[in-house]
Amino acid sequence: MSDIYKVTVKKDNDGELYIDLPNELMKSLDWKMGDELVWEETDVLGEEVEYPAAYVCKKVDWDRDIKPMMEKLK
Repeated sequence: MSDIYKVTVKKDNDGELYIDLPNELMKSLDWKMGDELVWEETDVLGEEVEYPAAYVCKKVDWDRDIKPMMEKLK
């Protein structure tokens, strides 16, 4: 996908930050309301730019992503 989306970070009444993702993007990623997402900070942009970090958002699958990590902690 080569589309670029610009979104605004908003704050709810409890002070929690959130963004609204465009419906077109949600559909193309097969994401739905209620899906659990994980944000990962990256430094792929380097230190010479105004905003050196970028964020990657991934959909979390409990059985694939979380459960194995929890098992390792036991």
